[in-house]
Amino acid sequence: MITRRDCLWVRDAAGREQPWNFTNASLQARAGHRLSALTRPAGDGKSEFLLAYNHMTGQLGSFEGLARAHQPRRLLAWLATAVLGAALILLVMREVVDPSGTLLDFPALFQPSNWPVPLAVGGVIAGTSVTLSATWVRRLRTRAFLAHQAPAFRRHWEALPRA
Repeated sequence: MITRRDCLWVRDAAGREQPWNFTNASLQARAGHRLSALTRPAGDGKSEFLLAYNHMTGQLGSFEGLARAHQPRRLLAWLATAVLGAALILLVMREVVDPSGTLLDFPALFQPSNWPVPLAVGGVIAGTSVTLSATWVRRLRTRAFLAHQAPAFRRHWEALPRA
């Protein structure tokens, strides 16, 4: 995959110039174009771009920060799925074989010594399903944002006077 990095030097309303750094951006601008952006604080103290609008061309660009903003928290989901998966595995088994080879009855399901293997299987299943579902949720959230909220930002930015 080819990575493209762009740096636009933008002059703010106070006349100060500052760089806007983009990676794989679809936003196009030339000297004299007026730009607006929607950002959020990034972990390194800088700003992460979500959307940018070129008032001269009417182009609305979205950035990787938008997808990252919609990324669900994975650790809690993984833990919950692993424990739930292990419990379901134990309940479906109804009979658990202990290390000595004797069959255990239903109350034995609640003994901690019977949980390691189902937890390991549940952890693997959880890791796979949480990763896939997190990707799916992120895409749905981003698509919904672009379909519902992005047009409102566009209307707001279009209503601003073209200077």
